[in-house]
Amino acid sequence: MNKHLVRVLDNYPRLVIERNSLVQQLTHFKGVSVEDVIDTMYSTKLDGEYMRATRLPDKTGFIAVNYEERREQINHDWREYLEKKLARMNEEINFLEVSIDALYEPLRSVMKDMLLNGHTWDYLEEAYHVSRTTISRYRKKALAEMSAFYDLRETMLTEFLSTSVR
Repeated sequence: MNKHLVRVLDNYPRLVIERNSLVQQLTHFKGVSVEDVIDTMYSTKLDGEYMRATRLPDKTGFIAVNYEERREQINHDWREYLEKKLARMNEEINFLEVSIDALYEPLRSVMKDMLLNGHTWDYLEEAYHVSRTTISRYRKKALAEMSAFYDLRETMLTEFLSTSVR
């Protein structure tokens, strides 16, 4: 089975929770406070240049002039980081869901209930009126097809990278 698929399946609930947290953070994004920026700028090291402790007035003046620009840059970088992380998580979650949607029935419904909805095997037996052995066969066949889906994506990425490098 595809290693990437195994990682996504193992971490699916965590990925969904983390994605929802990122959506919440971005929706209510406030950034860092002025005090936090000033505190970081007041350290003895600024952008790789060491300032002497005896030059305190120079450091204070530097902070007074540059803290707002620094705050805007930090907030911009932080928001950009959160947006990129959210995009990656959405891509992972959506690809898993699309790979499940590509399955035929009844594999699609069983896998949605098992993986996405977190239902137990007992629930699946009762809901689909099948034995545990049948559910196991469905799961094995579905995971093999999903693994092929992930393998195809990796092959396409490899092909793209090998042609784009030239």
